[in-house]
Amino acid sequence: MNFKTLAAVFAVLAVVFIATTGFLAATAGSASHTVTQTVTSTATTTANVSVSTSQGGTAIGIAYTKTLGFYLTNGTGWTLYLFTKDTPNSGLSTCYGQCETFWSPLQSSISSLFLPPGLNASSFGTITRTDGTKQITYEGWPLYYYLGDKAAGQTNGQNKDNTWFVVNVPSISVPSTTTSQTSSTSTASSTSTTSSSGYSPGY
Repeated sequence: MNFKTLAAVFAVLAVVFIATTGFLAATAGSASHTVTQTVTSTATTTANVSVSTSQGGTAIGIAYTKTLGFYLTNGTGWTLYLFTKDTPNSGLSTCYGQCETFWSPLQSSISSLFLPPGLNASSFGTITRTDGTKQITYEGWPLYYYLGDKAAGQTNGQNKDNTWFVVNVPSISVPSTTTSQTSSTSTASSTSTTSSSGYSPGY
């Protein structure tokens, strides 16, 4: 094999080597980016305790953030709210018409309500709305969803018009595998004494 042939072979090998290592570097960079995104997402996840059921019905859950404390959600993490213009234990809702367009009532019956550990069935009830449907209540307060929440875990309705609030519940024991919104090393615990910016119905 003469010099020109050897030079050509080395040139081809060099091109192959550069292309291969470039591909690996790009692949490693993509993997690193994916890991970073995953860690960030985990660090901002709200701790949730929820109930799922394959038999129909409505499930209630509990979420936690450092700012709001423990508050009610449905079984898939969508925040529930109370309206301070309602009167607890009155058996009535004052949210109809345009109000109901933005604040949908949590509708179900007590017989098909599923609760996680830490919540008492005696705290829940129903009222009958003007259209005859049943709306779930907590400590006498009718419960609602907010149209402005676009995903589970959002609390965009908190303190809306100074009359809508998340529904705080007593501190409960949260599985240690969940994380709070403060950092990736923070976890909600049953000994939490964090003051809440939500609304405590009274216990």
